[in-house]
Amino acid sequence: LESRAPLMQGRLLLSSALRRAPRPAHRLLLPSLSRALTTEPPISSEHFRTSNKPHPLIKKNEYLEREKEMSDHTGRQQNHIWTKAELEAALATYNDKHIPVTISDKIMHAIMYYGLYHPFNFLTGYTPRDPKPSALVWRLIVLESFAGVPGFVAAGVRHFRSLRVLRRDYGWIHTLLEEAENE
Repeated sequence: LESRAPLMQGRLLLSSALRRAPRPAHRLLLPSLSRALTTEPPISSEHFRTSNKPHPLIKKNEYLEREKEMSDHTGRQQNHIWTKAELEAALATYNDKHIPVTISDKIMHAIMYYGLYHPFNFLTGYTPRDPKPSALVWRLIVLESFAGVPGFVAAGVRHFRSLRVLRRDYGWIHTLLEEAENE
């Protein structure tokens, strides 16, 4: 314990010197490092009301213009208002079904139809000819629950990527969250 006394006394002296120092510790100990770290001009302590400086929280026109250029859109998108001709064209092909032609089409059709569609109908109790209301409710709850997941996951991945690389993502997070919310 006695061998540590000079060391403890030196630490106390250094800490008291740093507390009394008028400048930060890194400037006291390493002046060349402090010059390398302070490349920005010193910040004025003058209040914006007593000077000609604008309020720091007021949005500036240049900033808003830059944001408009960089972002995909601002706010919510308005849905497309369909004309009568567009509605008739869409409804004309309403009952058309894709008929698989190539072998890969046929394999994917079999996977989707027999591997996913029919088992899902069986699990939810849904029958296409005479569906029960409880089966419809269960089916919709499950489908809507699953449908929102990809958008939320993608938005989270984009958000953390933006944080990791410290770059904007230009509105993709908002778009993905909007899509997930829509589902």
